[in-house]
Amino acid sequence: MTRDMNFLWTLEDLRRWAKGRHAEVRLWAAKRLEHFYPKEAGPIMASLLEDRDESVARRATSYFARWPDPNFSDSLLRAFEAKKGPLLDSCAQALAEMGDDRFVPIFLERYAAKSFKLLDHPGILLAMMELKNPEGIWMIHQLLEKLAETREDDHEENGDDLV
Repeated sequence: MTRDMNFLWTLEDLRRWAKGRHAEVRLWAAKRLEHFYPKEAGPIMASLLEDRDESVARRATSYFARWPDPNFSDSLLRAFEAKKGPLLDSCAQALAEMGDDRFVPIFLERYAAKSFKLLDHPGILLAMMELKNPEGIWMIHQLLEKLAETREDDHEENGDDLV
């Protein structure tokens, strides 16, 4: 193996370490991949979207937001479908950077099923606005109207799940 004398780590080193046993090592490798090999990192970062450690998976989604490549939009969409919590926001933002709004119907379905609160996911709301998705903008408009009409105390007293 020839080593590029400009870097301490080769792409192959980082690829191997990105599959390591410890989340800290995988996260460290992901950061180096993005910094030193951003154009080559896509396939490795796509595999890290499925990482069981949220910080590693979130690093992979943020990579795709900074280095959007539509070739990996299906991987991001699968992560959006499978993950929960703040990672949904990162996936939506990366997909929006790619111009892909396929996450919107999934989001709307989850919201309709009351599986989360809208204001817990500002990144998804921003991604829908960035894409100018009609369904997403309608939802945001409805949210703002409802918030404008009532005080925060009223939501708590009524057990409203809006926020």
